[in-house]
Amino acid sequence: MHRLSHLSRLHPRSACSRRAFLQLMGLTAAGLLAARCQARPIATKPSVAIAPATSYSPTLIRQQVQTALDQIGGIADILKHGNRAAIKVNITGSKQMQQVNGLPEVETYHTHPEVVRAVGQLLRDAGVTRLYIVEAVYAQRHWQDYGWDEVAKELGATLVDLNEPAPYNDFTATPVPGSSKIYDRFVFNPILGEIDATIFALCDYAGRRA
Repeated sequence: MHRLSHLSRLHPRSACSRRAFLQLMGLTAAGLLAARCQARPIATKPSVAIAPATSYSPTLIRQQVQTALDQIGGIADILKHGNRAAIKVNITGSKQMQQVNGLPEVETYHTHPEVVRAVGQLLRDAGVTRLYIVEAVYAQRHWQDYGWDEVAKELGATLVDLNEPAPYNDFTATPVPGSSKIYDRFVFNPILGEIDATIFALCDYAGRRA
C-alpha cells in the first residue's frame, strides 16, 4: 500500500486552548470544531491519499500513483508554487539488518524505487525542471545498494543526503519563532529552502500470508 502526501501551505498555530478543546471533545461536526479552534478555515481537500497495489508492476504502480495524486488535487495543485520538486523517500537501516518475513527491504519498510520512478515521471510530464530525491541515508552506498542511483539517472534527478550540506558548502539554520521549548533553531540542507514542492513517497507493509 502506497501513501503519498504533500504540503502546500503552512497554517498558523491553533488558538484553541486545552479547556476549549476538552469542551469540544463531544462534538462530532468537524466543521464546528474547526470554526471554534482554528485561526482560519482549514482546507477541505485531503492532503493524504492511499492507493493499494498488489504488485510492483511499473504499469500498475504508475496507474495507482496517478490515482493517489488525483485524490489530493493532482500534479498541477502540487506544482502551483513552482517547478522545483523533491521526492522524500524512506531508506531505513541497511542490508545488514534482519529482513521482515524474509522479504527485501524495498517490499517491507523502505520506499520502493518503482513508486518513486512513477512519481518522478509524472512530475517531469507536468513540467518539473529541477527534481531531487532526498533522504538522510544511513550510508552513501545505500543509494547504490537499493538502485536509487539508477532511478535518479533515469529521471534526471539529483540525489541529496540530508545528513550532509552538499551540494552546498554548509548547512543553513532557521530560528524557531517565539519562545522555543527545546531547540532555538533548526539546521538543515539548504536545498529544502529552495524547492517549491515536496512529495513524501512512503511504503506501508501490511504483511503477507503463505
